[in-house]
Amino acid sequence: MNKVFLIFTLLLSTLTLNAQTATANRRWFVGAQAGCNYAVADNITDHSAVKYLSDAIGPSCAIYAGTFLTPTIGCRASFSYSHVNNRGDVEYVSTEDFKNSFEGNGYYHFDSFEIGADALFDFTSMSKAHTDDSFHVLGFAGLGLWHTSSKSLTERDRATIDSDEAIAIIAGIGSKTSVSCRLGIIADYKLSSHLSLNIEGNVSVMGDTFDGIDYDEPLDFLFRAQIGVSYLF
Repeated sequence: MNKVFLIFTLLLSTLTLNAQTATANRRWFVGAQAGCNYAVADNITDHSAVKYLSDAIGPSCAIYAGTFLTPTIGCRASFSYSHVNNRGDVEYVSTEDFKNSFEGNGYYHFDSFEIGADALFDFTSMSKAHTDDSFHVLGFAGLGLWHTSSKSLTERDRATIDSDEAIAIIAGIGSKTSVSCRLGIIADYKLSSHLSLNIEGNVSVMGDTFDGIDYDEPLDFLFRAQIGVSYLF
């Protein structure tokens, strides 16, 4: 009986110590990022993906907060904004006026807002020998809820489009709400015990109506590259 009690006491002490260690290792953080985005959304069927690259890139920014539950696993919540540029494809309608108006750039634009929730995985800390390194590489996977504003064609783009055709195009690119899957990678460099600098690349994958046009591609993609700072408590 005494042996059983001793074993139980040792087990309880071990569990308590592990719980205390996990709590001690937990680090809360907040941060902000800014960068750019590039949409792949029904806009590359008649030209290469990089032909109008300068027109296709838009600004993005984000704020976030989270914590690490263990040295290798964490979570975060984020709110982000992206001004997305997307090209009206000449395949959408057959009129010559439409084709002529989109012969050049032919981009429309819209604002998008996302609430995201991610699971973080610190690959560097998976090796105990590198847990305290200043440079860490992390990956994440999560879900996002997007809301996009009504899409707008510029006056130049609308000028030569037949009114009936214009109504059909614009009606198809109103405001939308959609769910996305988020994947990304983060390079993080700790400047001090409370401050770190990071570079993040991520992609959000959602249904075909994110860009307001339900056409022949099953999914829309939004790629983002951002640089930011985090404050660790």
